[in-house]
Amino acid sequence: MITKRVSPVVIDGQRYFPLERPEQLPREFGSIELFIRNKVPVRFTRVADNTWVVHRTDRPGSTGVLVDDPEGDAEAKSGVTVKAPEAHETNRPRPRFIYSAAAATNVGLPDWRIPLQRVSWDDFLKFFESASV
Repeated sequence: MITKRVSPVVIDGQRYFPLERPEQLPREFGSIELFIRNKVPVRFTRVADNTWVVHRTDRPGSTGVLVDDPEGDAEAKSGVTVKAPEAHETNRPRPRFIYSAAAATNVGLPDWRIPLQRVSWDDFLKFFESASV
């Protein structure tokens, strides 16, 4: 196995590591990890066994929630329906993660929302392709 050595990016004295894999996310309840993806700084806080609060530090007042649901049973347990493409529409297995995000207008940003949806890890990373997404 080859280990890839990465250097953190330092922003305001904080070290941000490249965000590449879901295994990098914080594992302990209450722990925080700082990442950077395509120059977008992101903070993840573990709030439950399979749930993280996601903050883009370039967008004060924005908050997202990422849920790791590999078994696909979160909807049955919660009673909440999550939008996901049908398997026959995408020819891909059901996406593993559930994600949603929003920003408040009272912090000087336009009101925006990412609706509750199922996403693959690669699709989740697309939300951090640039500062404009």
